[in-house]
Amino acid sequence: SNPYFFAGIPDPSLGECIVLLIEDNEQNLEQQFIDQLCEALPKHAGPKHIFYIPQFVRTPSLKINRKETLALL
Repeated sequence: SNPYFFAGIPDPSLGECIVLLIEDNEQNLEQQFIDQLCEALPKHAGPKHIFYIPQFVRTPSLKINRKETLALL
């Protein structure tokens, strides 16, 4: 039920890697969910890292501002 999005960030060995950002104060996702997510995605399409952000940056229309939210990392 928490807002989330996938994004690509620079990676020294891969050039770019996929990450999952979740709007939450705590790391409360169970490992079982993460395993299911990675199984559902094609090989190498699963997130390399999962980041928990207390509050995403939003636009005036309340959409997630992905660029500014990624800058919080």
